[in-house]
Amino acid sequence: MNEYEEALIFYAEGNNSYAVAYSEDGGIDRIDWEDGNPKPKPTMEQLDSIIANDLPAQKQAKINLKESARAKLMAGEPLTEEEASTIVL
Repeated sequence: MNEYEEALIFYAEGNNSYAVAYSEDGGIDRIDWEDGNPKPKPTMEQLDSIIANDLPAQKQAKINLKESARAKLMAGEPLTEEEASTIVL
């Protein structure tokens, strides 16, 4: 999955239907935004902003959550439900 696909998923919040056509260089050539979506079709500027700002923050939050869960496990402390969901058995 490339960063534009990640940005679309972040933007859509799982509530939109769309299809993406890619150019030969791997960039987005076209986004087909289906009728009835609760959000308007994003601009490339919006997607670039998500890639630059939101995705790194989201990834860092996941890292922090995993580190918190690990530290609590090592200390024998109870985990929150969110921390527990990061554990892979």
